[in-house]
Amino acid sequence: MSPSLTTPSRAPSRVSRHEFESLIDAITAHNIAQTAAAHRGAAPRPYMLSEGLANDNPDFHALPVEAQEALESDKNANEERLKKEQVQVAGIAEKRYAGEVSAGWFEEQVDDQINRNIEEYAKRQRELARKLKDVGAKNPEAQALIVQGFAAASKFFSELWNAVTQWLGSLVQHLVDLWNKVKDFFEDSWKSIIDWWRIILG
Repeated sequence: MSPSLTTPSRAPSRVSRHEFESLIDAITAHNIAQTAAAHRGAAPRPYMLSEGLANDNPDFHALPVEAQEALESDKNANEERLKKEQVQVAGIAEKRYAGEVSAGWFEEQVDDQINRNIEEYAKRQRELARKLKDVGAKNPEAQALIVQGFAAASKFFSELWNAVTQWLGSLVQHLVDLWNKVKDFFEDSWKSIIDWWRIILG
């Protein structure tokens, strides 16, 4: 789940206001759809920026302060969600492992958890998109860079929550082997966020 960012080399291509907002909307819709599709077993595909944007190696330190703050707020919200997730999943896994609940009940709880994750991820994506659109309206010269930052963040968190979905599916199938590894899985996920942020704006 590590981001594929490289050393900055040149300024990003410029985009129009209309193109900027359209790109933000397209990235949002794509990643929300891909995360939902991953729950149905479809392989997620990242949103592909146009060649002019995709080939640049952006310096995210050059993002407007408000954009950096919006990205950090989204990062923190994802971290907080993972912390709550670990507590919830560990609790139901412990009950199932101890034989206190049925396999059907456990599977239903995990499925509900996955659906909540998808809904909350979509909510966070839309909120981040709204904030970045506002920042872009005030900083038209930074719109291309904002798109690139949003694309990178969306890709990372889409992949992270898809990995959570896949792991929860494995937990249902292999509870005996995995029930006591819940804490390790989620702590590794938190660390991946910290590492990602360090690379983005560390």
